[in-house]
Amino acid sequence: MNKWGKWIVVLLVDNQIINYFFTKYSIPKQVVSAVERIGCDRYAVSGMQLPFNYLVNTETDTIVFLTHPLESDVDLKVKRIDPNLP
Repeated sequence: MNKWGKWIVVLLVDNQIINYFFTKYSIPKQVVSAVERIGCDRYAVSGMQLPFNYLVNTETDTIVFLTHPLESDVDLKVKRIDPNLP
């Protein structure tokens, strides 16, 4: 493989890593916004499970963990569908 090919592969891998962490950061914020829109306030994100196969699958099941100061903790299953090609 020539020099340009190696750099292209490195850039593609780096792009996937950045995309993974951006998604892991943005999905919980979207879930909390959706929960607040239906009238459930004061929930905060305590974590999220996002499998690494998210990078190659277009449909991924994730779990977002929410906490509330007065209520019990909630584990929400979220199905993320990515219409873009992997």
